[in-house]
Amino acid sequence: MVTVHITNECIKILDAGYRGGKLKVKYSQRFPLDEGIVEDSEILAPDLLEKAFRELPQGAKRRLKKIKFVLGSHNYPSNKWTIPVMPESKTLKYIEGEYNLKAPREVRMVYDYMVLKEEGKTRTILSVALAEAYLDSYLNLFKKLKIEVEAVDYSMATVIKIASEGIGKRKENCIMVSLKANYITTYLFIRGEYYYMNTKKSVHKRGTSDFYEDVNTAISSMNQYSFAEIQGGIMDRIYLIAINNEEKDAIDELCQFFTQSVNITTDRLTPEYLGIRVVGKEDLELSQFIHNVGALIK
Repeated sequence: MVTVHITNECIKILDAGYRGGKLKVKYSQRFPLDEGIVEDSEILAPDLLEKAFRELPQGAKRRLKKIKFVLGSHNYPSNKWTIPVMPESKTLKYIEGEYNLKAPREVRMVYDYMVLKEEGKTRTILSVALAEAYLDSYLNLFKKLKIEVEAVDYSMATVIKIASEGIGKRKENCIMVSLKANYITTYLFIRGEYYYMNTKKSVHKRGTSDFYEDVNTAISSMNQYSFAEIQGGIMDRIYLIAINNEEKDAIDELCQFFTQSVNITTDRLTPEYLGIRVVGKEDLELSQFIHNVGALIK
C-alpha cells in the first residue's frame, strides 16, 4: 500500500506492506515543500501544492495511482470517551451529538473515531471532528491529480496505532514527541495505553536552540501532568518521532540534551523499540515515516 503524509515541510511517500510485525518496504522518500504552501496541515497555496506533486520524479508519481492519505488532525477537537458498545452508525451519531452539545457549528463537520479499548459492554474511543471543507481541500487536490484516495487516516491515530505494536505490549509509561515545523506535539502513554495529547506552537524557528528549549518545556509539562496517572511509577522513556534530516544527523546530541534536562532516557523511535522488523529497505529511518507506517496498521 502507498501512504502519503503532507506536512508544512515536505511530502512523505511510503510504498510498503505491514503484517505480523514485519514491514516490507518497496519505496520511501521525502520531498521538500517551500514555506507557506501548507501551515499546520491547512493548504494555503493549493496551486503550489499541486505543482509540487506534478513535479515529483517519475519513480514517485507512478506509485501514486491509489493511496491511503494521512490527514493532520491535531488542530481539530479530539476527545476520549467511554461509551456503551454500539454499532458504528450509532457511535457516529453519539459523537456528533456530543460535539454539537458543546459547541454548535455553522460549518459542515466530519466525524470519525477509533476504538482504544473494549471491556465487556463498554469501549473507550478516541473521536475527531473536522470541517468537511478541510478534508475536501485534499480530496479535491488528489482528484485533480488523478490520484485515487482509497482511505483516509488521521495523524494522531497513526501514532497511537504504531505505539500499540511495542509500547503497548510492554505496557510502558512514555512520552512520544512529534515535531512538525515549529509545532511540538507530545503524546502521553500510561502503561502502554494512549492517555493524552497536547500541541503547542513555538515562536522560534525549528533548528534553533530556543526551539529545542521549547520542546524541553513541552516534555517537562507532559511529564508533570503524568504524575497522578502513573501513581508512583516512573516514566520509562521519551521517544522522538517525525524528526527532519538535520535532527537525524544530530540525534545523539538532542537525545542527550533532553535526557539530562528532564532526567528521562530519550531516544528516537526505532523498529527495535516497536518490535518491528524492516525488510526490503533496511536503512529506512522509521522515525521520519512514523505516520505513514502507522497508517498501514489496522
